[in-house]
Amino acid sequence: MVPSIFRNPTFLIGALVVALIVTYSNHFNNSFHFDDSHTVVNNNYIRSLNNLPIFFSETNTISSLPKNQTYRPLFTSSIAIDYWLGGKQMKSLPFHISMFLFFAVQCCVMYYLFREIVVTVRAESPNWFAIIPTAWYALHPVNAETINYITSRSDSYSTLFIVIALLFYIKKKKLRKYGLYLIPVGIACLFKQTGIMFAPILFVYIFLFEALPQEVDFKNAYYSIIKTLRLTLAAFLFSGAMYLLQDLMTPSTFVPGAHSVAHYLITQPYVILRYFTILFFPFDLSADTDWGLLRTVLDDKFVLGLTFLAATVCLICKFAIKTKYRPVSFGLAWFLIALVPTSSVIPLSEVTNDHRVFFPFVGLVFAVAYWVWIQIENHPSLFLNSMHKKVVIFASVILILSAFAYGTHQRNITWNSEKSLWKDVTEKSPKNGRGLMNYGLALLRDGDYAQAEQYFNLAYNYLPYYSYLQINLGVVKSSTNRLAEAEDHFKMAIRFDAENPESHYFYGKF
Repeated sequence: MVPSIFRNPTFLIGALVVALIVTYSNHFNNSFHFDDSHTVVNNNYIRSLNNLPIFFSETNTISSLPKNQTYRPLFTSSIAIDYWLGGKQMKSLPFHISMFLFFAVQCCVMYYLFREIVVTVRAESPNWFAIIPTAWYALHPVNAETINYITSRSDSYSTLFIVIALLFYIKKKKLRKYGLYLIPVGIACLFKQTGIMFAPILFVYIFLFEALPQEVDFKNAYYSIIKTLRLTLAAFLFSGAMYLLQDLMTPSTFVPGAHSVAHYLITQPYVILRYFTILFFPFDLSADTDWGLLRTVLDDKFVLGLTFLAATVCLICKFAIKTKYRPVSFGLAWFLIALVPTSSVIPLSEVTNDHRVFFPFVGLVFAVAYWVWIQIENHPSLFLNSMHKKVVIFASVILILSAFAYGTHQRNITWNSEKSLWKDVTEKSPKNGRGLMNYGLALLRDGDYAQAEQYFNLAYNYLPYYSYLQINLGVVKSSTNRLAEAEDHFKMAIRFDAENPESHYFYGKF
């Protein structure tokens, strides 16, 4: 028996919120990082709420860099509102506060979503169970990147509204009848394009829990698919319309990445395996990894990754057969579907990023936690035949969650400043040219010119044609009165990336 207090949703959610506050208590004053420079710090459009309407009509408002300009009007609006709430001062605190509040809300909504999904296959009230995957997700160190990185609120807020949309569909029949559950989907898409993945996730939910009968054979599976397609047609049409809107509004200057589609595609199965692994062992998290592309399908990593993908798909099909196991199937399918935008045919500039699992992990933590619960139920003599064993299970869960929370607290320390973050990157990803350069840039800001130049030179081995590296080499050499060398670097920055305004700015300043 589970103590009555652990069946009380108010107590469980309250305890989770307290754990979240303690875990993230040291992150609220962490600095801006990465793309925050051009989407927040140097973005003049966010400095007035009068610009809110044009965020929906002009894509150049999201970033000061043309290559990074895409259509995410609600993202830019949220940044402008936080800037205004912070007294129109470029302080990170108001941005972190709002992101943390939205994250806490997401975790609460996830708790109710998990509970509702389990109710579809079990009569037992799962209040005590639903908090376990929710807490695992909330306290997981990999999510510290998304919560610390202001620009990653596009992932965070989009995920929140996808979770809300699915909960509305399951719980609110009137919203389902009139298609009002699609409103949060539209909001999610206006934060980030990944919101369109709601449609296939909804398809899997309806197929597994509403259309597929308990006894499965080929014939009724076929009719279940047809029925599901009919029920999800509105969601697919709406998501398709949002995708077309995004595509229409995104300017031609936007560049998602510079990799070969084929090489990026064959690399992603192994990347997905990495994502699965860090759910359990988040030890080598790096804000900017030095992973490279695979060059051939004969590479052992491709074979291993493809084998993992095939095994996961087989498990999804296997668990779909029995009603009791369908939540596992749903969670695994969510994981793979949510990775499609970043791990398929669109070659992004980085092979892998830790913040890309923020959305997929919603499904994966649920699938794994539910599978473990079923195993405990199927083998009661091993786990539940004495109070001592129950206490051990409870203590183990608390200990594991505490360990993850501690890891998150430590990742917050890493994300405290540019110097601490990029030092960590150089240690964990020593072949990452951008990481080496950014650590050198942090040293340059501290006035350590010799050390800064040393890291710039190390970065040059990996990024000889990177305009920002040329700019930084120019800055450090002009600061040490090597003016001719500095000018050469500034000119090379312009030659390598003439469309980057910072190349021209720093040369003009020089």
